[in-house]
Amino acid sequence: MTSDKENTIQIFEETASEGTKIEQARAFSEVLMQAKLAKEFPRDMKKVFHKLEETFQSSEALLDACKYSYERGNKPITDYTIKFARAVAGCVGNIHFSIKELSRSHTQSEMHVYAWDVESNTMQTRTVIVKHEQYAATQPRKLGKERDIYENNTNVAARRLRECLLAVLPGPAVDKAKDIVEDLLIQAYPPEKRKQLAKTWLDFYEKEFNISNERVILACGDTPPEMWIKEKFAWLSMASKLLKQGSAKADDLFPEADTPGADQIQKELEGTGKSKF
Repeated sequence: MTSDKENTIQIFEETASEGTKIEQARAFSEVLMQAKLAKEFPRDMKKVFHKLEETFQSSEALLDACKYSYERGNKPITDYTIKFARAVAGCVGNIHFSIKELSRSHTQSEMHVYAWDVESNTMQTRTVIVKHEQYAATQPRKLGKERDIYENNTNVAARRLRECLLAVLPGPAVDKAKDIVEDLLIQAYPPEKRKQLAKTWLDFYEKEFNISNERVILACGDTPPEMWIKEKFAWLSMASKLLKQGSAKADDLFPEADTPGADQIQKELEGTGKSKF
C-alpha cells in the first residue's frame, strides 16, 4: 500500500511538464554548484569593506535611498531601506535572495521571500498574506488593476526581504555599511547648513514643480523645517529625482493635507521602505 506522500509525488511527476522537470533539475544543480563555489572561494572582508566604501561613495542616488524616517509621537524614527540591504548584499557576495508570489485569489496574494548566505548556509524566510487593498481615508480601497496589485505585493514583500537580508548578512559588513552611510549623509547635509538647505528645498519644489511649502512640510512628517534631520533632506533629494524622471507623481509624494488617506500615503512612502525608494 502506498502512502499519501508517495501518491502525491506520483501525481506531480505525472502532471508536471517535461519543461518544469528540466527547470527544477537545472535550478537544483545550480544551487549545489553555487554552494560549492562559495566554500572554495570565501569572501575577503577587507575587500568587502573597500567595495562598500566605493559603492556608497559613488552613487548619490543610492545614498539618498539608504534610509527612511517617520514621526512617532513627535519623535523621528529612522531605519535602513531595502535598497541599503540589497547594496550591502551585492558587496558581500555569496548572498541569494528572492521574492515569489506563491498563490493569488480575488482578494489576496501569498508572498514568500528568502535570503540565504550560501557561504555560511544561513537562511531566513518569511511568508506573508497581502490583501489586494490600500487605505483611503479610513476605508480600504480595493485594488483591481494588475499593476496596482503587483506593486502592492512587491512593496509589502520587500519589507520582509529587508528583514531577511539584514539577518543573514555578516554583522561586520552591515555595521561598516551603516557607519559609511551615516558619515556620508552628515557630510552631505551638515547640521549647520540644514536651515538654509530647508529654505532652498522649499523654494525649489515651489518653483520647479509648483508644490507648496505646506505640502512639502507635510510630506516631511509635518515637522518644522528647522527641525528636519538628515534623512528628510535625503528623501527630498531622492523625491526630486523621481519627479524629474517621471517615475513618481507629485500628488503621491506630496499629497494635500485634506487628501483622503494622506496620512496612510505618507506612512507608506516614508515608514515602510517602499521598494521604489
